[in-house]
Amino acid sequence: MAYQHLYGWPTGVDPATRRLVLAVSENVNAIVMRAELGVETQSLLSQQMLAGPVIALPGDCPDWIFLTGPATSISTRTLSALSHLGVRLQKLGTFIPLPPSRLDSGVVRWASGPTVGRDLPPWTAVLAATRSASTSPMCGVR
Repeated sequence: MAYQHLYGWPTGVDPATRRLVLAVSENVNAIVMRAELGVETQSLLSQQMLAGPVIALPGDCPDWIFLTGPATSISTRTLSALSHLGVRLQKLGTFIPLPPSRLDSGVVRWASGPTVGRDLPPWTAVLAATRSASTSPMCGVR
């Protein structure tokens, strides 16, 4: 309830797994990428004062989930370029595990926690930063 009360996010508890989850909605979207690309993306967003909350999934090849404002239209070409980078855009109704949920591979945590009263970064800004970060020498495509 805290996430819903403090941030206005559509959250709940999955009765089957007992995980705290966020529903991707018209107001809150999510972009998933490998952690290595996520670090570079978050760095670029920070430089532009657009960094927002990022969920770190556990595992050997961890993913980061960027929470964003509403999704907008995207060209097929851009969608293809993002897909080649391993970036996954989440659809409405998708459930995202929230910290401190436990997955088989470990505990979900915040790579960068949310801030009360601060809007989520624009979806397009996160995608643009991701594409820019992908050209960084540190970010090889896996």
